[in-house]
Amino acid sequence: MSDEKKSAIADSADLIVNDYAIIRNGDNLRLVNLRTGNAAVVLPGNVVSETSMGDIELGIALDYLKNNLQFLAA
Repeated sequence: MSDEKKSAIADSADLIVNDYAIIRNGDNLRLVNLRTGNAAVVLPGNVVSETSMGDIELGIALDYLKNNLQFLAA
């Protein structure tokens, strides 16, 4: 992923935790690993609808999301 693309994703993020950008898209959330570009779409109820992340990376990203949801509430 180019530095310009990383910068654009980071700028649009609602929250960044350990290089994972969390972006709101309506009721859904998008998780993007800023190091690799891997991403996941998370529906309400923490249901993953699509991902390019492996199982371990997805588990880590979902843990970051769950532990920081309070900071997204606005």
